[in-house]
Amino acid sequence: MLRKKYKINYYNDVTNLPNRRNPYLYLRNRKEFSVLLIDLGRLKGVNETYGFIYGDMLLNFAAKEIVRIVGTKGRAFHFQGEEFAVFLREQDPKKLSNGLKV
Repeated sequence: MLRKKYKINYYNDVTNLPNRRNPYLYLRNRKEFSVLLIDLGRLKGVNETYGFIYGDMLLNFAAKEIVRIVGTKGRAFHFQGEEFAVFLREQDPKKLSNGLKV
């Protein structure tokens, strides 16, 4: 029961990524890190045109790609809606962001 409450409070149910409450737990022992913010931008239009099922599919796909690209260099979080954040361990965010450009 406690584990289920933790997952509900600290993870996004669509992407299964840690949500906006979780970075504090991740960062508490880190001294230096970079933050990369990602906004999908047109998700609202996808939801309005094709429905929330397709919007959720797009979010899930984006989350998997972000995690794949970040790998072990950091941690991805789904903050809310179409917003993601990546916390990088002492990495150059420009180098990583080039891999995320579409």
